[in-house]
Amino acid sequence: SDFLERRIKKLETELEGKDDEAKTSLRAMEQQFQKVKIQYEQRLVELEQLLAYKFMSESPKLNGDKNNSTELEEELQNLKKTHQITVKNLQTEIENLKSQNSQLKLRSKKNNKDSESTDSQMKQGNTKDRLLKLNEELVTKNREIQDLTKTVEKLQKERMVMLSDDNLRNKSNNKENSTVSLKKNTSATDKRNATNREIFPSISSDDKVYQPHSFSDSNLSEVLQENAHLKEELESLSLEMNEQRVKSQATLAYSENNIRRIQEDTAEYIASLKASHQREVETILCQHAKEHSTSKVAELNSRISTQEILIKHLQEQVGGQQRHQEALLVSQTREKLLQKEVAKLLEELREAKESQSPEMKHFLSLEKKIRHIETRHAIREQEIRKDFTAS
Repeated sequence: SDFLERRIKKLETELEGKDDEAKTSLRAMEQQFQKVKIQYEQRLVELEQLLAYKFMSESPKLNGDKNNSTELEEELQNLKKTHQITVKNLQTEIENLKSQNSQLKLRSKKNNKDSESTDSQMKQGNTKDRLLKLNEELVTKNREIQDLTKTVEKLQKERMVMLSDDNLRNKSNNKENSTVSLKKNTSATDKRNATNREIFPSISSDDKVYQPHSFSDSNLSEVLQENAHLKEELESLSLEMNEQRVKSQATLAYSENNIRRIQEDTAEYIASLKASHQREVETILCQHAKEHSTSKVAELNSRISTQEILIKHLQEQVGGQQRHQEALLVSQTREKLLQKEVAKLLEELREAKESQSPEMKHFLSLEKKIRHIETRHAIREQEIRKDFTAS
């Protein structure tokens, strides 16, 4: 129907939007992670080179210099550990997002119905929340990295100032070397700050939350193929649903015809029993009248014996009629139950038509109930035939 088609189109649009949003967010997170990773690696290489240069160019002469170099090494090690932990956490989160995205794709391909779309919306909402949390955590980590970078640069500048002052007191050559290294360090720091501002303009300026919708989709063909595949699956499910509806209606019609036929057969059988009983009674009366018509006593004896035979025959007929009546009551009770089940199934079909529920479980349950009704019909027919045969 038109409502089902509109509902399917709406679900397709929502599913495409959620899928595109999840893909865009995942790609953006991967890009930002790669940028942060490259920045960390470049920063670590620069710090290691600077530290090696300082150790090669100058030998520590004072305990203060040793303490400062030890502190710098500790800061460098802490920065490395922080970087490794951050990289591992981001990789774990990205893998989790990939697995969740793949699960969402599989579930969206298998279940395009209302309840499954609700589940996918809830899971995609959870994925959105996870992405927002990851964005916030990424902003926090970037702030911590900037603070650590500033601390390391401050320590380096202090160490350079101390070394330059010490070298001024000792040798002029050392003073020139420290001045050159300080200029290099300052220029390298300015370059790194400029690089940080270029790579993370939103973090360095206003610390804005990363918006995944600003990135474009580079896998448009893949998304179009998936959408086409989803449309084909929706069409196949619609056809299958229509076939199941036609089958259920045909089964219900067949059940109603069976009930009507059984009622007609039962009525005909009862009428034939009554007619045969009447004929047997008349035949017995005629036979006894002929046999005992010689005298009055013989006639009375004939009447008595005839009445006794009639009583026995009627008792047998009453017993048979009671059995048939009990079987008929059982059949009527079963018929009422079956009619209730048929009405219930019709009501469920009507509700299914009104709600246009896309779940295949509903149709499977209807098929199961219809099979159960057919089985009970067959059993009932067998019992009625047995009763008729026995009578």
